[in-house]
Amino acid sequence: MDQSPNPWGMTDAADNQDDNDSEPTLMTHDEATEHLANLEQLVISTQAETVRKAFSALVYFDGCWIEERAAECLAKLDLELVATDPDIQGSTVHRVTMEVFYCAIYEYCNEKPAVVEYSVEEDVPHWIEANAPSIMGANIEALEDLLPVDDLNPRRTLIEFHGRIDFDDYVAEQNAVLQETWKRIEARIGVYLAEHCVV
Repeated sequence: MDQSPNPWGMTDAADNQDDNDSEPTLMTHDEATEHLANLEQLVISTQAETVRKAFSALVYFDGCWIEERAAECLAKLDLELVATDPDIQGSTVHRVTMEVFYCAIYEYCNEKPAVVEYSVEEDVPHWIEANAPSIMGANIEALEDLLPVDDLNPRRTLIEFHGRIDFDDYVAEQNAVLQETWKRIEARIGVYLAEHCVV
């Protein structure tokens, strides 16, 4: 499998973590690339930590692909059009932020597919936290699709697979990765706006 994008000179996710033991340990780019190439073998493992590697690889590349979309969105953005779009309310900064959010995160999640809320009631970090369980669920379904189809008892196989998953912990990892991804996107939006003299 081809190595997935690492936009904007993205550093290893683990290097971007605060020193907080309660936060999930995030995967590095090299680790995620290796695990993605061996996803099917990881999924059929009877070891919970091995299945976790498969999930973490999907989550890591969620972040990479979302960042790539954000970069493409900003590169193609018509600032004047966004600033006057009647469907988007608020300042130009808010309009650009929402344009990138919907282009990069919302559309990506819809295509996984994950059932996510369209409206951003408070801000993007709160949206991510609220929708992380659904996005995590879409990644779990992707892993389920890799389970052996010729088992005599596929229901038992699925139950055993779920037994190796700490769903709360997986949601926490999904949320943590997307929160860090959004922080990097916000920083890039800030650079874009400064380059276009928008305050």
